[in-house]
Amino acid sequence: MSNEMVPSVARPAGPVAAAPAVPAKEMLTSRDNMFLTVEDDKHSMNVSGLYYFPESMDVDEMRSHIAAFATSFPRCRQRMVRGSELFARPYWAADPDYSVDNHFSRVQLPLPADDEVLMDMAGPLHAKRLDVSKPLWHCYWFDGLTGGRKAILFVAHHAIADGQGFVRNLLSFVAAQDPTIEDVRSLQYAAGRHSAAPSPAPSENGDASSTAVTVYTRAADAVAVAQQQATGLLVFFFAVLTYGYHMLLLVLIPRKSFTATTETATKQTAWTTADVPLDAVKAIKNRYKVTVNDVLTACVGAALGSHLPEDLQDPRFWLLIPTSMRRPDDVSASNRSSGYLLPIANGPKLDIGQRIRDVNSNMRTAKASPEAVVNYSFAGLLYKLPNAFPSIFLSSAKLLHGVLTNVPGPNAPIRWGKHEISKMVAFIPQASPNSVSSAVYTYNGKVTLSVHMALIPGHEVFGEGAAKAIVASFEKALEAATLHSEALLIEQNLSVSETKKLK
Repeated sequence: MSNEMVPSVARPAGPVAAAPAVPAKEMLTSRDNMFLTVEDDKHSMNVSGLYYFPESMDVDEMRSHIAAFATSFPRCRQRMVRGSELFARPYWAADPDYSVDNHFSRVQLPLPADDEVLMDMAGPLHAKRLDVSKPLWHCYWFDGLTGGRKAILFVAHHAIADGQGFVRNLLSFVAAQDPTIEDVRSLQYAAGRHSAAPSPAPSENGDASSTAVTVYTRAADAVAVAQQQATGLLVFFFAVLTYGYHMLLLVLIPRKSFTATTETATKQTAWTTADVPLDAVKAIKNRYKVTVNDVLTACVGAALGSHLPEDLQDPRFWLLIPTSMRRPDDVSASNRSSGYLLPIANGPKLDIGQRIRDVNSNMRTAKASPEAVVNYSFAGLLYKLPNAFPSIFLSSAKLLHGVLTNVPGPNAPIRWGKHEISKMVAFIPQASPNSVSSAVYTYNGKVTLSVHMALIPGHEVFGEGAAKAIVASFEKALEAATLHSEALLIEQNLSVSETKKLK
């Protein structure tokens, strides 16, 4: 691998806004500090994005786009200052020596360089600790990829922002350059929402019968609201009990899967290279009456289990599921995320349909519990002074099998300059040194899964190519889910037909 610095070039094509002012001093939020606290020599707290471009993109133009993005995003021109005193608070400060040349490198891939070669190179770069004396980001341009394709890996520290924060800032930057984009919010996937039923229109005559109907409707609405509130309290109470039960299981039952006595800073990365249509995943979720997240999470769980030897199978996987706490219009450079624990049933006797239903049930319970809100508030109080935070409280992360996040990206192709981004892949940090981090990224109607984990030569679970094996198992799990859901559809149709015959 060689890193060659690229000389400065002209400004990018398209309109470029004036550079926002960089504050002289800006405190990290408590949730930003959390990612400084959990980082160690065995696992960095980097988040990364891999972007594929067509052959027409060249390195000079790409570098100019990166320089423009850094100009538009003040955090890219600030370095982090962290004192060693017990009550010192980290803060961002303008970097007087900032230059894009310090953050843009060319990497020559060994030829012939297919996607697997790129994976072998991207893993260590994503895991590499960033230089704290400079702004905490770096962009790598890869030369030599087969088919004339071009690719970059943009690495940034999680203390800067969460996944949604980075995505929204990227979309804002792209929209500012593209005059055809009128509303940046139109680029992102949005969860479907059921609109409330319209209230009955008042009668023009105002007769007694219409008044009686209105009174009756209001009374019925009041009863319905009371029932919903009572149901909500019961669900909340059950969710709290379930959360306590899960914590007991997590602490009392040691895990066998994805554990190792050796901890290493050497990491490996892989991602799905086959195009997984989002519509195909939606078809599965519609047949099971679950969510897209449920289907993808169940398939990730199946992939983790398929990679393990028989003697290392745990009855359940414990995954940390990050959840965004951002408002729809929030594009701030900071962390606005929390998370909750999700147990995923595991075992050779479980088919993919059982896994999907189990995930759906546990996901609904977890979302109904106060866990994410409590964690968000707790982090806001606890990490204000990260040097005063005892690291022993972070040991619970080593009980987890991994972390899984879903980052909804643009729902249509976007461009940097005149070049369309053909594919995006997201990478997240590990929950602990010996765990598996997975990120599902949705872009332009396709779903991509990435896996990031330790590389321990000779180890049966963390050995070379383990991340690629899990990705391959994920693709097989999706195929099995498709077949299983199609069989379910046939069964449901037959059931309806038989019911009609009986009637």
